[in-house]
Amino acid sequence: MSTTRLAACIAAFAITLFAIGFAVSRPDGTEDSPVAGADAPQVAATVGWADLRQYNYRSGIIGETLLPLNGKTVRIAGFMVPLEDEMKNASEFLLVPYLGGCIHTPPPPPNQIVRVAMIRNRSVTVDMWNPVWVTGQFEIAKTLTQYGDVSFQLIGQQVKPYDPQAP
Repeated sequence: MSTTRLAACIAAFAITLFAIGFAVSRPDGTEDSPVAGADAPQVAATVGWADLRQYNYRSGIIGETLLPLNGKTVRIAGFMVPLEDEMKNASEFLLVPYLGGCIHTPPPPPNQIVRVAMIRNRSVTVDMWNPVWVTGQFEIAKTLTQYGDVSFQLIGQQVKPYDPQAP
C-alpha cells in the first residue's frame, strides 16, 4: 500500500472515530421520519461492530451472543454506501463501520458489512459523510455485492442520524 493511500485510510478512520464520538445531524437539520403502522421498528437490540465480528466468515462459526439476534429487530450504527446510481436517495445500501468503507479503500471484511434493503423498497436520504442508526430485521446471510462479500442482511425499517445519547 502506498504511503499516500495509507495516510488517506488513517485520516478517514480518524474522522470516523471523531464523528461517532459526537451527535451528528444533517446540515439541513432534518432526519428520516419513522415508518408508521405495522412496519414501525420494535424496541431493538443495539448491535455493535464487535458483536458482528463474532461471525467467523471463513469457518461459518457464529458466536453465542450473535446467533440469538438472527431474525430479530436490531439497530446498528454505521456509514452508508449506496448500491444504486442515485446518490441522494436509496432503497438499498451497505452499512459499514467507517467512513468511505468499500468505495476508495479496500472493503472491510465480510463480517463488517451489512446489506440493508429498506422495507417495501422505501427510499431514504443517503448521507455518506455522517454516521446513521439503521433499525430493521437482522439476518446472518452471505451475499456478494459489487463492493465485496457481505455476511449480514437487514430489512431496514428506519434510518436516523446517529446520536450516541439515543436509547
